Amino acid sequence: MGLMMKIIKTADDFSAVLQYLNEVQRTAVYEGMKEQLPAIIEDTYDFKEVLRYLNEVQRTVVYKAIKDRLPAIIQSAHGFKFVLYFINEAQRADVFEAMREQLPALIEDADDFKEVLQCLNGVQRTLVIEAMHELRD
Repeated sequence: MGLMMKIIKTADDFSAVLQYLNEVQRTAVYEGMKEQLPAIIEDTYDFKEVLRYLNEVQRTVVYKAIKDRLPAIIQSAHGFKFVLYFINEAQRADVFEAMREQLPALIEDADDFKEVLQCLNGVQRTLVIEAMHELRD
């Protein structure tokens, strides 16, 4: 796995390496790199790219390793969607609760609104809409 660590320096590198591998090969690369993955995640795009080709168990390990950093790296509606895209419902609920107060500030236009709502459940969507109304009042 030493060679992999030499060629994988970024989240994009990690995603590119995994892209055409089968599940067994992906797991081997993941196992060799899992301790370094939190360090190559610098923003929400990196988070999405690292999770892209992992299975749910592997995604959960990465999520748990950086979940406390997520509110600090989510800087936009698009970034919020990137974070939610590959995580499970319980993890989405945790990120939503951590970001709930900041979400209205991330929404600057209709596209941002769509990006924020895309991966939320009905109750969460309603809470965002209510928060937007409170800002208007």
